[in-house]
Amino acid sequence: MISDLELVEVVQPAVAAVLDTDAVVLAQIAERRHVYASMDPQPAATAMALERRAFVATEMRKNIGPSCGWELIEEHLESGAYEWVAGDALVRLSKTNRDSRLEDVKAALGLQGVQAPLFKTTAQPGGPRDEVLIRLMGNALHAASVDAVALGPRGKLGQPIPLRLIAEMQVERVEPATAPKPSVKLPQKRRIEESG
Repeated sequence: MISDLELVEVVQPAVAAVLDTDAVVLAQIAERRHVYASMDPQPAATAMALERRAFVATEMRKNIGPSCGWELIEEHLESGAYEWVAGDALVRLSKTNRDSRLEDVKAALGLQGVQAPLFKTTAQPGGPRDEVLIRLMGNALHAASVDAVALGPRGKLGQPIPLRLIAEMQVERVEPATAPKPSVKLPQKRRIEESG
C-alpha cells in the first residue's frame, strides 16, 4: 500500500478540478431538491448519489484525467469502472476495490443465469499497481465530501484523506512585493555591575 505522501502526490493534480466539479453538481442537486421530495429517503439519496457520480465521472473522463496526464482504462468503462493509470498507481473513482466489483458483477450475472466460467476475470491493467480510490461520500444534500484512500492487499483501506485537506496543502501564503519589511529592534546592551 502506498504511503499518505505518495497518495497526496498522485491525486494532487486533480484535487481542485474534482472539488469544483463536485460543488457544481451539488449546487444543481440542491436547486432541484423538489424533484426528490416525493421520493422516499433511501431511493432519493440513491438517485442523487447516482447523478453526482455520473456528473463527476464524466468530467473526470473528459477533462480532469487527460489534463493530469492520467491514461483512462476503457476496458470496463461501459460497466461503470472509471479507472486511470497515473504513473505507478491506479486511480479509481469508486468506493470499492476492483476485486469486489468483479465479484458483484459475477453475482449479478449468476442471478441472470450466466455461468461463472463464461465470465472472464481480467487482471489489473499493466500488472499489479498501487490503487488509490477517489470516493464521493455523504448525502448530496447533507455532509457531502470527497476523499482519497489508498487500497492495500486484500482490499484493506488506508487512512482516508479529504480532498479539501489536500487542496489546503497547496495554498502558500504570498506576501505582496510592496509590503513593508518588518523591522526588529534588539535590546540595548546593559552593563551589569557586580556587587560584593
